[in-house]
Amino acid sequence: MGVASLSRIRHEKKMATSKLSRRGKWKTRKSTKSQISRDRQKLRKQKKLQSREDEERGRGSGATGSGSAQPMEDVPKRSASAAVKPGEGTGTVGARYAAARVPKAVRISKRGGRRRKPTLRAFGHW
Repeated sequence: MGVASLSRIRHEKKMATSKLSRRGKWKTRKSTKSQISRDRQKLRKQKKLQSREDEERGRGSGATGSGSAQPMEDVPKRSASAAVKPGEGTGTVGARYAAARVPKAVRISKRGGRRRKPTLRAFGHW
């Protein structure tokens, strides 16, 4: 038969070590992608926590020892603002008029909006 070429040897090695099925390839690709995503999110979370700790110590801002790094405890809390009534507030005259004339929403369906068919994920396909 002769000596196998390098590409043939590489192909046989790949077939011996990898999963052959289409679904197996899909699963390995998905698992590696999700692992990378998990690692990235973990790193992002650690950086966020680190920056928050630095800000608490007063190192986060560029001005060291200034009044900007001090916590603002003496500022009073604002009260919740009242909701804007339909037909009031900013906007064009026509828009305010139209908003005032729109009737209140009436609940028609007990279950809410559009009910979609369940996905394969809901049935535990992956």
